[in-house]
Amino acid sequence: MQFLNKSSVISLLCHCSLLCTAEVYAEPLDDNFSADGYRISNIRSPVPESAEFAHTVSALDIKEWLEQSKPATLIDVYPLTWFEGMFFHTEEHIGIPTSLWLPNVGLGDIDTRTHTYFLTHLKKQSPDKKQPLIFYCRTDCWMSWNAAKRAREMGYQNLYWYREGIDDWIFRDLPIVPLTPTPMKP
Repeated sequence: MQFLNKSSVISLLCHCSLLCTAEVYAEPLDDNFSADGYRISNIRSPVPESAEFAHTVSALDIKEWLEQSKPATLIDVYPLTWFEGMFFHTEEHIGIPTSLWLPNVGLGDIDTRTHTYFLTHLKKQSPDKKQPLIFYCRTDCWMSWNAAKRAREMGYQNLYWYREGIDDWIFRDLPIVPLTPTPMKP
């Protein structure tokens, strides 16, 4: 039987201690994302080409959808300040015709009130969770990506993501309308 000498034991213990410490204190791979996988910082930055939880659509896809009167709900997730029990905005917000504006549901970290607000309005639009839902915000904005991911986690199945958002829609000179935020109960 072979025994380790004192310096070998100390060396082995130090090595194990370093490995354990490295694992416990390892930095997250990307601190732009929460532990749940939502984008929480650098929200206005390049977005991926696609999302595994939603079909990516273009302005022309949506335009065709609207012209054919296909049943789908367009959801604008552009954020607004929530102040003293109401959304606060000082300038006109424009969106794609027929859109439902649900501010703040695409933030990376939402509170219980916003989660309930989102779920309530998704249930109204798609009671069986199969009605097509199209999420958008602005170009290079992660909020529509977050909202589509959140809807998938809530069990919604027929999800679409307009990654280029309203900026692309306007660039293509497609029709726009002023939107009013859907009220949230305090």
